[in-house]
Amino acid sequence: MAKTVRVALVGATGLLGRELLNLLAEKKFPAKELRAFASEHSVGESVAFGDDELEVEALTADAFAHCDLAFFCVPAKVAEHYVPLALQAGCLVLDASRAFRRDSRSLMLVPGLQSEALSLHRGLIVLPASASLVLLYALWPLHEEATLTRLVITALQPVSLAGQEGIQELEKQVSDLLNMREISCQCFPAQIAFNVLPVSGELAQDEYSTDEEDFACDLARVLDAPDLAVTANCVQVPIFYGHGLSLNVETSKKLSAKTARALLSQAYGVRVLDNPGATIFPTPIDCTGEPEVFVGRIREDQSRPAALNLWICADNLRRGSALSLCELALELVEGGYLEREWDRQIWEADHA
Repeated sequence: MAKTVRVALVGATGLLGRELLNLLAEKKFPAKELRAFASEHSVGESVAFGDDELEVEALTADAFAHCDLAFFCVPAKVAEHYVPLALQAGCLVLDASRAFRRDSRSLMLVPGLQSEALSLHRGLIVLPASASLVLLYALWPLHEEATLTRLVITALQPVSLAGQEGIQELEKQVSDLLNMREISCQCFPAQIAFNVLPVSGELAQDEYSTDEEDFACDLARVLDAPDLAVTANCVQVPIFYGHGLSLNVETSKKLSAKTARALLSQAYGVRVLDNPGATIFPTPIDCTGEPEVFVGRIREDQSRPAALNLWICADNLRRGSALSLCELALELVEGGYLEREWDRQIWEADHA
């Protein structure tokens, strides 16, 4: 591939931005130019891109004037403001935030599962939430075989979902407790070290959290299953990286554990690690730095006629976000979708 793509990466100094830069260099992404943007307090810093160092620039309204592709690795409020500006400048956007996940103008995709849909983009492609994306790799083959009807999800969420602040708070609390010092809580509402919090994400009016609501929206949208019943509980646990997802799956017809194991063993992006006799099953640590979604503890639900229990783990930062952004970008380039025109006027209302 010729190096012809001019790239902007918004949020280059965050956990996700740095991981994405590593992957773009590792995959030899064909960037003619790559500019790193972040908030004002990071301007002038350097971030690594392979053997090179990129100077961080201030994010401004005209930052996208000479870019073909923009990655957004920032909180939703930042994306809400700058994504429409990038689109109006003719820059195709890959957004990892939740800002536009429920916007019908966006296209939500999971790489490797929906490559044929890339031609339908209207300038903005969004990722599902990282936990939803991880689940979709495991759910896709089961849904194709037996149509999902109901999902009960318990998601054990790592502190890295809260960014560097979450990691630092866990580190500091562990150090303070082991040294008999009083702890403080800024990032999380209560002590996270050696503890489990029964909610992850901001609580909405119905007392479900934003993380929990993401599941129903994301899964129904990607699977094209508006009637799929989804209920979720997101739990904050004291680990740095890696999703742990306990899943109960109901289907329109019975799937045996043997059949499900065979389907998952052949599924794109999935590694089955399931040997109960030897107590072999995935854990978040096994998945750190790995590109696959690991599935184990595949069991038939003895209380329901057509249901399965699964345990799923994956690296939230790599598989759940950065690698997915990188793979989508490569698919866009290889398929010639960056050159596709779209109606920029549909985004003008956001910044009239």
